[in-house]
Amino acid sequence: DKLMLDNLEMFSKILKNVRKINFNVNMLYAHSDLHAANVLFENGKIRGIIDFENIGYAPRIRDLSLSIKSGCDTLAKERRFMKGYESVLKLTKKEKKLIPLITLRDNCYFFDRFYGGKGNAKDEKERIKRNMSGLNWVIGSTKKMVERTGILEKVK
Repeated sequence: DKLMLDNLEMFSKILKNVRKINFNVNMLYAHSDLHAANVLFENGKIRGIIDFENIGYAPRIRDLSLSIKSGCDTLAKERRFMKGYESVLKLTKKEKKLIPLITLRDNCYFFDRFYGGKGNAKDEKERIKRNMSGLNWVIGSTKKMVERTGILEKVK
């Protein structure tokens, strides 16, 4: 509870700012859980994608956002990822601007989910341990993104 309360104001301010943004740009059916464990490789080439339980109609930047969040722990890795992506499919200026903002929006959801989530753990201690791990991850990820975007400075 203390961890949640210590960070609630930050997430409230983010949500207040991003909930007004229209993210519905270049909508498509998105995987919504795209990370290395869900991509099948053979000889260094992508051969398939698995685990479509979270598929939904969403902006294509949502999958990019989730991939960056799960696989790019430094700005340099994010830049390499984006360069590789754009070598295949260009993004608009608006999409590039929206990526960190949709990441922050989704982090608000994950903050709530990890704090109150029931999960599928075998017992209560395991559930709490998993949720605390998720909560710490989403808080750390959000703080880094807030520093990079300066989003809280824009909130009055």
